[in-house]
Amino acid sequence: MSSSEKHLENLRKNIKDIHQLLDLHKKIGGGGSGRRYGLKVLNKSAIVLLVACWEAFIEDLASNAFEVLITNSKNISSIPSKIKSNVAEKIKASKNDLAMWDLAETGWQAVLEKHKQNILKEYIEGSSFNTPKEKLINNLFKNIIGLRKLSNCWQWQSAPQKNTAKKLEILIILRGEIAHRVSTKKSIVKDDVVDLLDFIYRLATKTHNCVNNFLTKHNNNKKVWRTAIYKKSFI
Repeated sequence: MSSSEKHLENLRKNIKDIHQLLDLHKKIGGGGSGRRYGLKVLNKSAIVLLVACWEAFIEDLASNAFEVLITNSKNISSIPSKIKSNVAEKIKASKNDLAMWDLAETGWQAVLEKHKQNILKEYIEGSSFNTPKEKLINNLFKNIIGLRKLSNCWQWQSAPQKNTAKKLEILIILRGEIAHRVSTKKSIVKDDVVDLLDFIYRLATKTHNCVNNFLTKHNNNKKVWRTAIYKKSFI
């Protein structure tokens, strides 16, 4: 796997932790109330880990996508107009009258790298990214690589985009209940964990391929990453 595809490799590694929780679930099995409580704790822990896996995946993907975009761009003309527009606005707003000259020769690469760091700081290091929902993710990728409405790709057979976006939001809300209140409005069972685990992996596959297609268009239609294939068994 290419080093620039680390977002997928890291996701698979992180998800293994959730599978370990599911294995423990089997070992504990049924039994008295103590065992049943132990299973509930495992299910809640799996939900918290799952959202953390999704958050880390989005962060890795955004950073890797930007690096690929810059690496494959021979000059600033091949950078998406949205990115150039954002950078231009910052330069215009700068009190430094000579800031525009930073773009000369290969200086644009350093300017864009600084732009990336600012975007990541705003969207990822900020407290809001612990709730990586549709709107925040769309804004992140629009501002970091110029990809508009990434979530349009979040659909598959029998799962329209509005349903998948809503399911992600429900998962994040559920994680918030566990993290902040411990208790949840509805009981979380193993089947919920298995279903949501499969959902996040499918969503990540769609997201990777969407970003991959966007970057490919800005690389003279040469594939920058391999197309991710969704599989029910993904470990």
